[in-house]
Amino acid sequence: MSKTQIIKIRVSLLDKELIKINAKKAELSVSQFMIDCALRRVILPPPSEERISAYTELSKFHRNFTYISNLIKNRNMHEVELEVSKVSQQLFEHLEFIKNGK
Repeated sequence: MSKTQIIKIRVSLLDKELIKINAKKAELSVSQFMIDCALRRVILPPPSEERISAYTELSKFHRNFTYISNLIKNRNMHEVELEVSKVSQQLFEHLEFIKNGK
């Protein structure tokens, strides 16, 4: 849908600067930011490096637990034990990093 209509508003200098700052944080144009705000759309900031890293790690754990679940279904208990041990160690290492930064 093409945007052909114009709406003019008056804002204070401070409001204008805050709107520009918030639009930039959201990686949106001022126009798109104002439209999203007016239509009460959720405006999410771009994901941080930490959030991307956490998502990546949690995705790995999701795959690991899916693999473990499939091993249990197939009754391969020795492999289940090894995989659970591996996942447990990975979780421990991540918790230690969060706790101590090491």
